[in-house]
Amino acid sequence: MFLAGNMLLESMYPILIHSIIGSLPPIFFAGVSSFIAAVILAVYLLWTGEFRKHIPRYAYGYVLMVVINIVVISQIFVFYGAMYTSPVNVGLLLRFELVTSFIVGAFFLKDRLNTSELLGVFLIILGTLSVLYNGSFAMNHGDIFIVIATCFFPIGNTFAKKALNHMSPMMLLCLRFILGGTILLFLSYMYEQPVRSIDTRSLVLLFVFSIGILIISKACFYQGLRRLQLTNTIFIVVAGATALTIFFSYIFLGQVPTNYQWIGTMFMSAGMYCMMKKTTLSTEEVHAV
Repeated sequence: MFLAGNMLLESMYPILIHSIIGSLPPIFFAGVSSFIAAVILAVYLLWTGEFRKHIPRYAYGYVLMVVINIVVISQIFVFYGAMYTSPVNVGLLLRFELVTSFIVGAFFLKDRLNTSELLGVFLIILGTLSVLYNGSFAMNHGDIFIVIATCFFPIGNTFAKKALNHMSPMMLLCLRFILGGTILLFLSYMYEQPVRSIDTRSLVLLFVFSIGILIISKACFYQGLRRLQLTNTIFIVVAGATALTIFFSYIFLGQVPTNYQWIGTMFMSAGMYCMMKKTTLSTEEVHAV
């Protein structure tokens, strides 16, 4: 049940972004949603007494690197990319994070890839190329932004893993949303048109995104992780969320997937299966996502 909730919420991530960025500047939206999530998490941490626990000063350096790579750089690329491409492409191309994570692990962390994992990387790359091509060699810069964003996720997750040695996942989320929200709103003030007012629809979507995607989705994932093997959990969530994104894009936005998107989905699903079936990830690596 928890994984079903996580898949449902994660599948709505590209659709919610697509629905909101038409009425709010992307960086402003990212900053405000981060602050809403931070306030809710801060109340929870005060209630549980987490704020009283000692955290070494150097651990905040790890948090800063998480914020820069995941909350700031990646989110800006994703949100601006979503302005110029479809929710289906956003949902599919974000799965390229699996490839960039393994590249960082192999070349910088000296992780060894087995044959199954290498095959998975190759299949996901083929799927990504199919989605990017989509019948034409004219590249959509929105799609390129999404792929670029996935290059920063594994860097941030590497530092998140180190930060989690000194704090709980909820504390890390709260700190990264507070700091990330501050940086994003400053960037919005500097480079985007000021927001004079927020209509009711956008305000509702902001709270749905902040509470549903940034908080409840993570909580559901952690609960599901307690009940299933890690590799099975990751494959179910990633593959299930991708399929549901395609379904909901058709139901809510009337967007019918192209043949190249279906081909990309099949290649990526096969690649994710190959990468996950023999991969052992630590709990810290999952919490870092």
